[in-house]
Amino acid sequence: MRSRNSRRRVVVLLLMPAVLAIGCNPDPPRPPSTPTSITADPTTPGEVSRPVPPTSAGACAGLFPNTLTLVAENFAEALAQTGLAVCADRGLRVVDVVNNSSTVWIVDRPAGLEPPSATLSVPTDVSLFREIRGGAAGLAVEPGQHAVVEATPAQLHLRLDKSSTLGWQTLTLFKDSAGESRQGKVVDALANLGAKGSPTRKVLITCGRAGYEAADLLLDDPAGHLQEEPTQSLRKSLGLAGKLEKCGVAVKESESWTPELKLGVLAEHAKRLSWTEQTNSLARAAVRAMTVAPRI
Repeated sequence: MRSRNSRRRVVVLLLMPAVLAIGCNPDPPRPPSTPTSITADPTTPGEVSRPVPPTSAGACAGLFPNTLTLVAENFAEALAQTGLAVCADRGLRVVDVVNNSSTVWIVDRPAGLEPPSATLSVPTDVSLFREIRGGAAGLAVEPGQHAVVEATPAQLHLRLDKSSTLGWQTLTLFKDSAGESRQGKVVDALANLGAKGSPTRKVLITCGRAGYEAADLLLDDPAGHLQEEPTQSLRKSLGLAGKLEKCGVAVKESESWTPELKLGVLAEHAKRLSWTEQTNSLARAAVRAMTVAPRI
């Protein structure tokens, strides 16, 4: 379905509070509290109009009552899919892609989706990721975010992207490391480090881009037989194993005035099972050219 404009409109809404179960029974619609953003009105495709609340955290409800089934190609894909849901409006003309998974999903169809407005307030890691990704094709829906897209279920297509996966995992590494240095205040630490105009934001962008580009070292691998673990490639690209590289140099230079950023601490975190297992699992799924298409 085409909008009145030459390009499709999409608005990314913010901060879904809990994980959605795929295929669950819809909860009764709840009266909205304070709306968090605006999106396209399903009755007037392509027009940004009245404010609406995000989809219920427990199920598809309200303006998007139809739960769509996501079909994965293999077990690794299904694990990465946990927490991802797609809901449709009553007319099946507009969908709400809700991402409470642990990684970034790319909406690559329909084509021509506009990027989210730069004026919308988003968490620091999401802001950093969007700057790192730049104008790459497809609409990225980050963990904790959701996007309302003018499309029928048949038109919608989602996929994992190895660059986005490794870029997000790099930010996760910095987030966990900085949070521990501030006695667990992860959000406060990253928000301070990633503030716009801050010199440390430049360090995070440099390292995030190094992680994003590390995907070039991982060949597409439909059979799932990578010779090197993705985390090994990522650590090398970040300068956390052997040669410093751009990221390691940037972190090293900032150590004297940024106690939250320490090369040795980052290298230690990059060896922890909680991060390495998740990163390896998600990256392996991504390099297997994972695609998930929703159906009713």
